[in-house]
Amino acid sequence: MLTSLTTVIVSWVVVCLVFAGGIWVFGRVGRWAWIGRLGAVVLTCVCLVCAIGLTINRPMGYVSDPGDLMRLVSPSHTDDLSPAEVGTPPTPAPAASLGPLTELPTSTAPVRSSSAERAKWNPDWHDEGGGVRSAKWTGPTSKATELVRVWTPRGYSPTDKQRYSVIVFLHGSPGSPQGVIESLDARRQLQDLIDRKVIPPSIFVVPEVNLAGGPPSCADIPGKPQAQKWLSVDIPTMIRTQFPNVATERANWLVMGISSGAYCAGRTALVHPEIWGAAGVLSGYDYPVVGALGQGSKELGRANTLSVMLARERAFPVWLYLSGTQSDPDSVNVAHTIVTGPLHSDDRIYTHITPTGGHNWVQWKGELPLIMTWWGKQLNHDHVGAEAAPQVGGDVTAEHKPETYAPTPFSLMGWATLTVSIIVAASCVLVFVWVLPARSRARHSRPGVFKRGFGLGMCVITLVVAIGLVVNKMEEFYASIGELLSEIG
Repeated sequence: MLTSLTTVIVSWVVVCLVFAGGIWVFGRVGRWAWIGRLGAVVLTCVCLVCAIGLTINRPMGYVSDPGDLMRLVSPSHTDDLSPAEVGTPPTPAPAASLGPLTELPTSTAPVRSSSAERAKWNPDWHDEGGGVRSAKWTGPTSKATELVRVWTPRGYSPTDKQRYSVIVFLHGSPGSPQGVIESLDARRQLQDLIDRKVIPPSIFVVPEVNLAGGPPSCADIPGKPQAQKWLSVDIPTMIRTQFPNVATERANWLVMGISSGAYCAGRTALVHPEIWGAAGVLSGYDYPVVGALGQGSKELGRANTLSVMLARERAFPVWLYLSGTQSDPDSVNVAHTIVTGPLHSDDRIYTHITPTGGHNWVQWKGELPLIMTWWGKQLNHDHVGAEAAPQVGGDVTAEHKPETYAPTPFSLMGWATLTVSIIVAASCVLVFVWVLPARSRARHSRPGVFKRGFGLGMCVITLVVAIGLVVNKMEEFYASIGELLSEIG
């Protein structure tokens, strides 16, 4: 298992052994010894990157085994699929617009029948403490067997008279439910919001999104795990069965996500608006760039583009919260495209684009109380008459699209920072792999162990830092060192 402590320890032991071997190789002074030194640098870098990756992976559970890793990077071919085959958006009902207080459909009704049937909807919960429980559970409809974590507020009891709203959170890719509640500081933040009556008493549900360890599809792809049924049938039905005092109005059911999970949250709410009254798209995107929906035909991709789905005729209004940063162009583009596109009666769209910040847990942790505050306000004003005009608020309007963030030269994503890091790394490799050993050979001397270790260490550290900065620039993870240190802390 890639998340086991043993695997992490072994990876760091391997780094130490490879580093020790590299010190020995650096002591060779033959004519072609530079090839061995260069190989030692590369091998040590690879081992160090793997060890760092496994250390980060352990608390978050991004990938659990090598099979997950292979499935994550393997493309899903869906060229021959039509939009209808992956879940057709609901046909508008003949009645007038159905408002936020519409009852949840019978497809998610709690199971009260025979003990054998009900047993399918009873996960074997493990109490993690602090109001958190988790289970590896098989959805009776989707047949997916995945991890689900649930947090309940202080004093929760299935027999109390309180009615609880439901927040379902969808993680990104790679990712897993493991570590999400902790990274968001969700227990403290949500309990505080409940205590201050910003939001109603609510339970927080984190299901697995990347079914069978593969990239997220958010849809029922033929021959693949049925993600749409998992998210919009199995999870709601299980929650209503296990927690009998949850709210039964769609307005009180919010699905939200981050990154690829943000796209999934938006799509899930638009495919099944009869269940999800509100959706939060945090650092998301419009076109399905991750997963099977974007790897098929153009027709399939366009049909599953959020702005296109939102423009279709539907019987239910949508409450949609979109957030991101100016350093994350995808989040700015999806917000502007949706705000400027066709909306329908009773739709409520709110955008929040910050001038600074990256694509990371520090950003999303800070966004959690903001989306909760917005949702709480919508719940306090949910009696909207039929055919009311759409409401649009926030930082993005039809006339104003925030500029995408251009990092300053010496910021964490700046071109000067990247250039300097690459030059320093290349210089270290040149000096310690070629120049100094050549001088030692000319003097018929051999550098000491400390000097060899220092040289190898400088090469490895500067190369790993340069690689990390390049990846950070490409993926737009951290806009500042402060964000990086906050997440490490």
